[in-house]
Amino acid sequence: MTGYDSSWKTLPPLPSQAPSQTRISYSDLPEAVQAHCYPEVAHSAHSYPGVVHTQIYPEVVLGNGPEVIQRHEADKYLHVGPPPVYPYESSFRSATGTEKPPPPPPVERNILGIRRKTFFIIAGIVAALVLIAVIVGISVGVTTASKSSSLQIEDPLPPPSSNDTSNNTGFEFFPPTNLLQGSSLASANFTDPQGVIHLYVYTQDASNALLVSSWDSAGRTWQTASISKSLPTKFDLLPGTPISAYMYTNPAFQARIYVLTKDYMIREFLTTSPSGLTGWKQGVSKVVLGLDKLIKVHPKSKLAALRPQCGTGDDCRNKFPPVAVAYQDPDGRVQVTNANKDLAVTGAGEAAEGTVLGLTSLMTGGNISDVNWKLHFEGKGTGELKEFAGTKEFPVWIERRSLGKVPNSAAVKNIAAFSFDLVNIMLLSLGEDGGVNIRTMVKDAWTINQVPSYTGLDGKNTPPAKAFKFSAIAGNPEKRVFGLVKGNVFEWRFTSGNLTSWEFVGRVPIALD
Repeated sequence: MTGYDSSWKTLPPLPSQAPSQTRISYSDLPEAVQAHCYPEVAHSAHSYPGVVHTQIYPEVVLGNGPEVIQRHEADKYLHVGPPPVYPYESSFRSATGTEKPPPPPPVERNILGIRRKTFFIIAGIVAALVLIAVIVGISVGVTTASKSSSLQIEDPLPPPSSNDTSNNTGFEFFPPTNLLQGSSLASANFTDPQGVIHLYVYTQDASNALLVSSWDSAGRTWQTASISKSLPTKFDLLPGTPISAYMYTNPAFQARIYVLTKDYMIREFLTTSPSGLTGWKQGVSKVVLGLDKLIKVHPKSKLAALRPQCGTGDDCRNKFPPVAVAYQDPDGRVQVTNANKDLAVTGAGEAAEGTVLGLTSLMTGGNISDVNWKLHFEGKGTGELKEFAGTKEFPVWIERRSLGKVPNSAAVKNIAAFSFDLVNIMLLSLGEDGGVNIRTMVKDAWTINQVPSYTGLDGKNTPPAKAFKFSAIAGNPEKRVFGLVKGNVFEWRFTSGNLTSWEFVGRVPIALD
């Protein structure tokens, strides 16, 4: 019979003359067998070898067929069909220690034509991949949204070309702008009473015109205008003139910038428009460097200008704090003018020809109106950056310390010098190779010879500092750094907790509206 062992035979029909006997029903197998009549059930080796059941009755004994049913001899002529198949039980034991007979093969059940086990493995893998994709998608979306909310411009650094092998920084993908090759760079900032942050970047274009690029956190778009065209009088600016700038807001907003003309005279331009794009004019009174008195400088002189923030009190409105402008005179000495004192000059000392110049100030004793001036330049014959301290109106400058070696000042653009958080200072100097060196003063302790690490918007590290060939650099108290690289201006930002990790923000589009 198909599906059963061939040793099973259909029992012959019961003879008609068989003696009358009690019939035992097997319609509900297996059934109880009386233990006192059948103390042991055993099979000879030739029929059911090796299987003896000695303890548990009734019991199903498995032999070569799916099931063997032990019956009383008187019932051997009963007609019994193939018995039902029952699963193995743990009570089936081998009396001889031989292995148990193998169980019948399980019935294969498929799902969608695939084995159940394989189906569930595949389903688990697919579910895991979907879950990972969802988590990654949410993370990227949240990160992108977070960064987008703080980005300033929509002109991100493009990815390098897939076939590029020059290890470039990605800056090569921006074509040169209309900036003058050799342009200087300056930056300033202020925050208005509504909490809107304003940033300004100053450059010079190929026609020697002075440009300003303005951005604020409300409009979040850079705009560029020509200061030279806004002026009522044309000035013949020195190509590659040093540029220095500051903002002051008490009692009203004013922006002032300082440059050199071809006759090596200092010129001051100012505007009272917070956009910084219009309303420019030359300073015309004795409290500014205007038409009343011009200062002639060394042909390689750089410039540094500052009026420190002093709060909103009446004592900070008019002549205090003073407007300071540092320069190198024709004899090579560093001088600082006090524009509020009829341009009185205070000598600070002899300096290397074309020395870098930096002016900063700090809040003293928690009082913002208690101004603590700092002046930095390269001392003559030392090759070192010197720090000088000045009193409130700097009649005297006192040398404080050396801040280590600096590159040949005449071969590089000016340093970026600015305070942040009112009590800390950052100085950024450029090497002849275009690399950046960071000096920071925090809690009156200087850390020198630091190199910035650059981070892209995706959080991944960008090429090392030497890969960025800065031709000019600027920074401001808003913790923003601007670098001129291959004719384009790029922006980074840092935090008070990590001064040397600079996150790339984007490109400042230098294009006239």
